Amino acid sequence: EALALFDKMISEGFEPNSATFVTVLSACSRIASLEKGEQVHNYIREVGFEFNLSLATALVDMYAKCGKLEKSREIFNLMKEKDVVSWNVMISGYGMHGD
Repeated sequence: EALALFDKMISEGFEPNSATFVTVLSACSRIASLEKGEQVHNYIREVGFEFNLSLATALVDMYAKCGKLEKSREIFNLMKEKDVVSWNVMISGYGMHGD
């Protein structure tokens, strides 16, 4: 339902903010919807939305929980700033799917 509402929000002309993207990416993580998560990531890039710590961490988490550790690590490595949450997300991803 969250993903459908996000699509409706976009189609009705509303501009998502960072909190919107984090929420939608978290929903993708919970249901392991890599396809939708990648669509959201592409949308973020297309509209030129600036990545902040929360948004980058949500992307790392989504890719990790969907089993795409290489992509998750790529985003993690590109993060200009990290906090304990971003480190924990990356560690958890490897715990779930990797080394």
